[in-house]
Amino acid sequence: MKKFTYLAATLLVMAGAVSCKKNAEVKEPAPQPTGVMRHVTVSAAGQGTAKTSVISGGTLIWSNDDHLSIVPTAGGFDAVALDIKDGAGTSSGTFEGDIDSGIKDDTQLYGWAGGNWAYDSGAFTVNMPTTQTYAGDGLAENAYPSIGTGSIESGISLSNPFGVLCLIVKGETTDAVKSITLTSAANNLAGEFTVNPNNSAVTEGSSKSITLNCTTAVALATDGVNFRIVVPAASYTDKDLTVIVTKSDDTSFNVTLGATTVAAGSTTKVEVKEAPAIRPACQSALNADANWVKIGDQYWLKENTKCIEYDTESEAYAAGIKTIKTISTSSSGIYTPYYTDPTTTTIPDYLDDQSDKLGLLYNWAAAVGLADGKSQTTPFTDNRQGICPNGSHIPSEAEWNILRDNLGGQSEAGKKMKTSAGWQSGIGEGDNGFAALPAGYASGSSASSVGGSAYYWLSDARNGTNAYIRGLNYTSDTLKESNSNKITAYSVRCLRNN
Repeated sequence: MKKFTYLAATLLVMAGAVSCKKNAEVKEPAPQPTGVMRHVTVSAAGQGTAKTSVISGGTLIWSNDDHLSIVPTAGGFDAVALDIKDGAGTSSGTFEGDIDSGIKDDTQLYGWAGGNWAYDSGAFTVNMPTTQTYAGDGLAENAYPSIGTGSIESGISLSNPFGVLCLIVKGETTDAVKSITLTSAANNLAGEFTVNPNNSAVTEGSSKSITLNCTTAVALATDGVNFRIVVPAASYTDKDLTVIVTKSDDTSFNVTLGATTVAAGSTTKVEVKEAPAIRPACQSALNADANWVKIGDQYWLKENTKCIEYDTESEAYAAGIKTIKTISTSSSGIYTPYYTDPTTTTIPDYLDDQSDKLGLLYNWAAAVGLADGKSQTTPFTDNRQGICPNGSHIPSEAEWNILRDNLGGQSEAGKKMKTSAGWQSGIGEGDNGFAALPAGYASGSSASSVGGSAYYWLSDARNGTNAYIRGLNYTSDTLKESNSNKITAYSVRCLRNN
């Protein structure tokens, strides 16, 4: 009986493999007469569909409902599906099924798992979904195509023209993600693409937006949860790719990624975290002298600090603040950096037009830049940059005393520091440029005394539990000199280095 050979085969698999060039081999059965359906077995390595799970190394695995399909480009027989026989749960699978034994040796073959593609005039048209569904450690169904070239006799090599963007979203366990939307200013992310089967080049596309929907809201974790979205392989420039994370309570936050390159057939991981409504203005505060006021021989920042990240150029340690809006009330909260936003509480009418100048509130660990779990029981011997911009620092008690004396002493300094508007009553003179606004304080779920008081951390620790503060109140012109539990969140006013 005549032995048939089958050459020049190409395989398209809606798949989830991170490895690029893997061979698929066919074990050819005994020859059959021309025109008779014959049984074939095909082995494919490293190619799983969106129904699979990620295993070590980022490779996806086959699952029980995966299949391959063979389609000729030169006619001869209809599309035939090959169902998985062995290999579910591994990165290698064996598929079997019947094909027409009468095909010619030079017939081009294509295969797929899924079915959202078409082939015409030497190229594939792939319809990438604009909405993908969260699949835990796997990928959305019909979202990750692979293309193969080769022959049945010598084997088929597979490659993935699209890549995976893995967003690691960090948050509190009380938060849950409902959906994530990606929008690109320069690149089409979804819709109909044309793919070259010879070199996997991708062109066109029709949508600049992709949404990953979570069928059930996914609870976050402080160390992050992985959300995988299939996107075209490309270099996404700084500020090009915008991420909108919508939580289960329908609130959302935006994140603009930096320069991000997604390679074909691989996974790129990017950490995403929620930022407060007030974005950091750390470096810009130093770029212009207009942001600083000279009082005596000192230069003070005119507004309360609103940084959420530490600079690294002049500070030996760069800590990461817990990006939450609830300040710990437990004793362990002394040793973990926290911040909150005073504008999350009710803002008095007389402060509405100045609420963007209130800054953020920090516990002492965040203010002075302690590592999570670290303690400081005595005053620092050198300038402590902490949360302040490069070139400035958290003022010490001695430096606050100089400011106090330059403004007329303790009994008069409070009135001269306060703004002439924005306080509940007993407003200040507001003519020296310090411009203190009443941001209040926070301990627990919300800020308190917004509109009525302002408190500032000093760099000096009194002991393991307390640190020194300076305070202003609407009922008095006196500058309050005291200390407070390090758990409480207060404002920070930075002092320029000499």
